[in-house]
Amino acid sequence: MSRKRIMALARGLELARPIRIVDVGANPLYDPPYKPLVATGQTELVGFEPQQEAYKELVKSAPDNATFINAAVGADGEGTLHLYKSSGMGSLFPLRAASLNYLRRFKRLLPTETKHPVTLSSLDGLDQVPQIDLLKCDVQGGELDVIKGGAAKLSKAQAIVVELRYYQLYEGEPTMGDLDNQLRAQGFKLHRFLPMAKVGLRSKYRDRLHPTRAKSQLIDGDAVYIRSLEEIDTWSDEALKRLCLMAAGVWYSHDMVLMLLEELENRGLVKPKLARQYISSLPPEMLAPVLEAAQ
Repeated sequence: MSRKRIMALARGLELARPIRIVDVGANPLYDPPYKPLVATGQTELVGFEPQQEAYKELVKSAPDNATFINAAVGADGEGTLHLYKSSGMGSLFPLRAASLNYLRRFKRLLPTETKHPVTLSSLDGLDQVPQIDLLKCDVQGGELDVIKGGAAKLSKAQAIVVELRYYQLYEGEPTMGDLDNQLRAQGFKLHRFLPMAKVGLRSKYRDRLHPTRAKSQLIDGDAVYIRSLEEIDTWSDEALKRLCLMAAGVWYSHDMVLMLLEELENRGLVKPKLARQYISSLPPEMLAPVLEAAQ
């Protein structure tokens, strides 16, 4: 049903051009949050992945509206890629032994580390990168350099989905606060958190707790930052339409979708029936309960 809902919204919005998505760290371990949006055909995707095997997997299953590039993105210059048995842990920073000892997780990966020299390019310096509408960035600690090096390409972006690290895993990686400050300096504000990774802290009493529910230590997770809507009247019609479709097809902020549809209605760009159709397509748990008639 969600795909039909997104397709119907896309038809009603009538975008002038596809949404330009750039994915830095596109390792296909999990489905990216923008996958439903890409399936509508309303996007142009450029993805970057420096690990050869992960890159080959991306190319093998790439849709027609996606291009993948075997390259590392960050601050211009030379770096070292630290790779581990689990490809999802590859980073420009080495894993931090003290953190892994405390968490009692991932320690088995430390002996598997291999180091590979890599040449990094900034987003702004890459000809393959268009002006960005949506950036997805998950590079295990390198997100700050990616965003700092893409300020020009991101200057008109509507949103960024970025991995935030809540507990340090890598030696020398920037803090969550550093990344948040940079995003705010570029005009983005935190909108919502997507599902977070948590682990249970271990002790000799651990087996007395539920194995999946008793997990309290936050590790990381994606967060959605959007260009500030406080001055919504300064947004272009097309930028509002693109953000509306992203909110419906990437991070599922249905209240944001309806707020943006109301603004587009006020501008005479869409008919009120589009919002009504969207509401009627939502799952029942998202709708207001029917109030009983007053006795």
